[in-house]
Amino acid sequence: MYSNVITSDKEVLSAAQYQLLQCATPEAVVRLENTKLRALQEGIWDQYCKQQKHESLLEYLHHEIMEKKPHDSVFVQVTTHSKLLSIDDEKEIAKVLKLPPANVRSLALQNFGTEQEFGRKIRRFFNDVKKNDTLLFVQCDSGDQNGSLIACARYCVMDEFAQARENMGSKIHVVFVVQLPRVSGGCFVGFQGGKWLSVHIDDLRPETNQLPSLGNMMRNSIGTLFKQSVHQGRTHGPQSGIITRQDLAERMEQIQKRERAPHPSDSGIVLESEVNNTDEDSLMDTSESQFSRDVEMENRRASTPKKENSVQVDPGEELPTTDVRMEEDVERMEVEDHESDLRGLDYSALIRNCVQGAAAMLKEEHAENAQRTTERIQILLKLLSIRKMKGQDCRTFAEVVGWRVSLLLSEKEEKVMLQGRAANWLRNEAASMDMIHKAGTFRRSSWQCIQQKVTPMLAGIVALMDTNSNLNILHAHQDLTHWMHQLWLELLDNENATELKYQRDLRSPKLNAELTEMVVRTIGCGQMFCNQLPFSWVIYQQVEKMLHQVKKLDQVNQLQKTQELFEEWHTGKIVTNYMNKAQNVAEDILDLYLTDFVHMIHKESSDGECQVMVHALRSAAFETRQRFYNEQAVSMLPEKEAERFHQAMKFGFTIPLVHLAYHSVQSRLQHLRQLFHLLPDLAASLLNVIGRSQENEMNIDVLGLTYCLENLEPHTEPLENQNQRNGWLDKVQRFKPTVERILQSVCQDSYHYGEKSRHHLLQCRYMWNRLLALHLFVEHVCPRGVKREDLTVKRCMPFWIMLSREEKTDFKEVPSMEKVKKFLESCNISASKHFFGELEKCKYCEEPMQNPVKLPCGHIFCHACLQERRYADINECPEGVCRKKFGADMELKTLSDFRDKITAHNEYKQRCNAFFMALVSQLCFNENIPPEPGVVRMLLSCVTKESQLKTGTKDFNLFDVCIDPSPVIRSFLLQLLLRSGMDQVKQYLQEYFDQARKFTQDGSQTLELCMLCIQCMEDSFHNNISQHGSSLTARANMVTAYLKRAPLMIGGSIKEIDCIEAIALSRFGLAVTAGIMFSTFVESGRKIPESRELRELFDAAGNLCDQVRWAKIFLVKQICRVHGIEALQTITEVPYLARWILPPEARQKVHDDKDMYLICGPLYEHLRETVTKVVLGESVGLIQEVLNGSNDGVPLKETSMLLALYREVTTSYIHGDPNRLPSQEVLQNLEQYYHQLSIFQMKTFCQKILSNQIGQGCPELTITSGQDRLHQQMSALVIHAMVIYSVKCTTNRQRGILEPFLKMFQKPQDMKTSYFPTMPQDELSEIREAVHSGRTGGQADTLWVCPNGHPYVIGDCGNPSVEAQCKTCGVIIGGRGHNPAQGNVRARGDDQTQPGHILGYASTRNTTSEPMRGISAVQAAILRMTTHITMFVAANREPHWSE
Repeated sequence: MYSNVITSDKEVLSAAQYQLLQCATPEAVVRLENTKLRALQEGIWDQYCKQQKHESLLEYLHHEIMEKKPHDSVFVQVTTHSKLLSIDDEKEIAKVLKLPPANVRSLALQNFGTEQEFGRKIRRFFNDVKKNDTLLFVQCDSGDQNGSLIACARYCVMDEFAQARENMGSKIHVVFVVQLPRVSGGCFVGFQGGKWLSVHIDDLRPETNQLPSLGNMMRNSIGTLFKQSVHQGRTHGPQSGIITRQDLAERMEQIQKRERAPHPSDSGIVLESEVNNTDEDSLMDTSESQFSRDVEMENRRASTPKKENSVQVDPGEELPTTDVRMEEDVERMEVEDHESDLRGLDYSALIRNCVQGAAAMLKEEHAENAQRTTERIQILLKLLSIRKMKGQDCRTFAEVVGWRVSLLLSEKEEKVMLQGRAANWLRNEAASMDMIHKAGTFRRSSWQCIQQKVTPMLAGIVALMDTNSNLNILHAHQDLTHWMHQLWLELLDNENATELKYQRDLRSPKLNAELTEMVVRTIGCGQMFCNQLPFSWVIYQQVEKMLHQVKKLDQVNQLQKTQELFEEWHTGKIVTNYMNKAQNVAEDILDLYLTDFVHMIHKESSDGECQVMVHALRSAAFETRQRFYNEQAVSMLPEKEAERFHQAMKFGFTIPLVHLAYHSVQSRLQHLRQLFHLLPDLAASLLNVIGRSQENEMNIDVLGLTYCLENLEPHTEPLENQNQRNGWLDKVQRFKPTVERILQSVCQDSYHYGEKSRHHLLQCRYMWNRLLALHLFVEHVCPRGVKREDLTVKRCMPFWIMLSREEKTDFKEVPSMEKVKKFLESCNISASKHFFGELEKCKYCEEPMQNPVKLPCGHIFCHACLQERRYADINECPEGVCRKKFGADMELKTLSDFRDKITAHNEYKQRCNAFFMALVSQLCFNENIPPEPGVVRMLLSCVTKESQLKTGTKDFNLFDVCIDPSPVIRSFLLQLLLRSGMDQVKQYLQEYFDQARKFTQDGSQTLELCMLCIQCMEDSFHNNISQHGSSLTARANMVTAYLKRAPLMIGGSIKEIDCIEAIALSRFGLAVTAGIMFSTFVESGRKIPESRELRELFDAAGNLCDQVRWAKIFLVKQICRVHGIEALQTITEVPYLARWILPPEARQKVHDDKDMYLICGPLYEHLRETVTKVVLGESVGLIQEVLNGSNDGVPLKETSMLLALYREVTTSYIHGDPNRLPSQEVLQNLEQYYHQLSIFQMKTFCQKILSNQIGQGCPELTITSGQDRLHQQMSALVIHAMVIYSVKCTTNRQRGILEPFLKMFQKPQDMKTSYFPTMPQDELSEIREAVHSGRTGGQADTLWVCPNGHPYVIGDCGNPSVEAQCKTCGVIIGGRGHNPAQGNVRARGDDQTQPGHILGYASTRNTTSEPMRGISAVQAAILRMTTHITMFVAANREPHWSE
């Protein structure tokens, strides 16, 4: 039957292959790479996509009905994995196939209950449409389960078709659409044969998002596809690679018009035989396009370059009809091929679809900016929808973003992915079963696969371009022709201008994986702000790097070199080009950059602060420019560079100049920020001052300081109100650090202050001196809570007015100090009148009134003065005019109310003293600058009491009436003066001593001053050595020089001040030497000096001690007083030092230990003396007499007896001389006597004491010859504890506070579960309470402990998300992904204090005592020492428990 149609088996095979390919799924064709057909894959794929039209049902029907078989009815069974057709789809198909909408009908098999019902529906439809062609869709879901139903329906349709065909004058097309689910094990027979065509169309509907052709996707990576599409759009116009379909559609329409025109050979009649032989025709059609031949042709076509015209025709030649049709077919094929080849990726639509996913990957750096996510999505979608008009030569946002995405994809594929894997993404990823099951169809799988690759790239780009809300700029300037829009896009378009690397920015090096979350950062001072200039933070960071590169150059060359680097840099080149276009654009760019710059360096609290800072920075830039611009400097530059420098200066200022100016005035801007913090309304006030004017010198910080100081000026009413006065004190104290820092900066860096600024700062310094002086007076003389406001507070405003009368207030100069002196004098006079009236001094002795007594005549004198006169039998009033007598028996009664007045007056004078000392230290000697000589002499007169010396009176007072002459004040002043200048002070003091010699012969009046000078000079030397560093060598060298200089000054000078300095040098040098001796020989245990510097030091000290006897005494006292007699004992054992520190007869006394047991009371003392007599040969009966004569209890008697025997007998073994040891006879008598005493229980212990065998279990308790003093004392403490505990255990009396120690002594094995005194406790509960007390707003932190038990805190949710190191032990703490690191656990809430002794080994223990549990460090040390002694004696008593 088929012999006439199919001529060979090869054609049958080719037709079968063709039909099987029709029923194949696209992913199956893609996977041919893994089969034996891999060599034919490309040709098979071209045939599958181009000839068989599997893209969509619409395309397939158009090809079958209108192109391939325009005169035949078409019967097709279509399998699909997509959704079934809807009414809208039917309308679209009718429109494309040019059919009336009524002639396109869709039926669902599931809607019919019986076959008859379905047949009637088909019959009615065929009868209704007889004039026009008809298209019937029969749809059925779950084709794998409804195979029989579909077969029955197909039979019914063909039966009705056969009946209706005879009466119809048009064609009937029937399409069965069978939906197949993607389930494993499902089965559906798709190929039917006969009149029915079978085809698989994965997606019924045309794609809404344009994908590249499947052939392109098979051959290229996603990055390549993206780059090709973007490159076509950037090269050929707006999305030229995407709109090609419209152009091709126009060409197809022209071809179809020619096809619809009748040809001479066409009769236009469809024969019945053609309809009857449909199946044979279809086989003939398939045989004509033999599969293998087509594959070979497609492969050949793919390897052959396309030509613009396939057929060369002479314009004048008339082609035959067959040639014309052939030309049309060739043209149609070329158009279709061209459409398939040029179809690119719709990157704009793809990016829009990825916006949501990219936004989900972004995390805001500031939690309060959470709403930014929604705003960002809206902005992105709006910007992506912007299209340029025809003829506009500019970039769009979608093009630029697409270009950056393509660069990232290419970098990822080249540097991260394995070779060849990127190009096989369609087979390896899109065609994977998991991906297809998730997407539904192969097309959607490919689209989602591309989205998955693009979304992280888009997220990284958005995180970059929306830093500091940078997208808002582009959103506000959507006009493509605006310079801001163009600058924004040009900066993003240049990958070198705005760098973003996949490996560096979008990939985690630790996890070696792509980031799943990216942070949109705010580049600034930790605050949110919106950029004003596109990508200004990139400019800021790069220019800072440039300045770092040229920091070694001078500032003029820095500016020049940085400007060159900026113009060579990609971003700088772009910005410079825009600035050169127009001056207004340049000014706008700089203004906007200044605003962004301020946001990045300053965390402002208001817009006013930002405006002030911008003004300050602009002024600083102009000032810096003016300072750099001098003809001499520019003339030294090469001609081209000088010209460019002139141009830059002529223009104004540049971005590098802004940075350089900022670094020049950075500290000043910091001061201005601090002033804003102190005075919130300062910004608004400064804006009113500066207005809109432009200053060429930066002085805004000085203006701010002036305004702040004016704001601090006192007023009468606030000072007289206690609360307001206290508020003013606190306010000045708050301003003090910032004000003084600003005033000091002009001294340290006056170069960066202009002339106006320096002048204003000098006035500010005077104003601040006045404010600080008043603050000191109010603080010290008018303390909080003072009640005598008429005496103290009322003096504040007069003091301020007096200081404000002159603009220059400098307490380093005499006029200002004279004002203070006069003010204090007036205060003292007012206080005296207030308290005493005219009776401040006794008129008889002219001393301050002491114990005043009022005589009957009304005059008042000192009690001592009247008593002295009474002893001389003078009973009359000392008043020269009065002389009234009074009785000898009259009682001299002191006035009680006057005593209270004296006390109050003394308190007032002490407050004046405090004010004077504070003023001198803070305002006379501040900034390490001494006052002028006149002020120094004035202060020295206070120290030496010179004013009274000149008058020859016996009283020495400071300022006579205003400052109390206490040693504290004099010492304080002298130390300040010595620090300011030693030579000047020595000269003045020597003048004083020369003058004092004229008035006194014995020097008694200058002795006190000499001692004061010696002590102050010592303090000054100690201060000097602390400034020379803490190294031992530096201290030794300095002290050696002092010690060598001291003997020369003592022996060769007759001046008092030189002798005083020599004594101070000697005392200081010997004191330091004593400390070095202790650290060298006692702490380290050495016997010889370890360095040459130390030997020179000790030699110089020995030299001084040999020449000056008191120096040796001072050194010995210094060692004993500071370091103890044990240290002296150890030092004297060093042969190198023993020669000159102590004579041999004194060394033995050092070894004699003091009796610490004397504290036990008189009974012990008497027993010890008696035991001494017995040892020397007297009778033991003397001991019995002492015991009988004591009324103390038996425990105290036995304790005292044992301690006396230990002291006098056992400790004698230390000497090593047998002649000094008790004889055996004496020892036997003592032992025998003790055993005979029935009241004593410690017989064995007494025997061990007498035989020096206490340390049998512990050798450290045995007394040996030559034991050091510390060992002896520790042994004495342990023996004392052993005696006390042993005696207490033999009695039944109340044990009191010794109870826990006695338990530890008696039964140490029971103490393992007990809590020992001073052991560390669990502090986690206290730490938790302290942490929570510092939190506000309901925040709670979680306490964790490291593997070694050290606590740390995790905030927020309380689960670890990062890793760190424990600051105590260094182990890993925290964790990742809410999983703690190994060994880290949450701290338990209960008390974890451990019982027993938990301090660990002594060698690894911290020996520093610390306060704990409400007791001091000393108390804790004593308790811990007692605990350790008890444990020691318990272990010695029961040695097996020490284990």
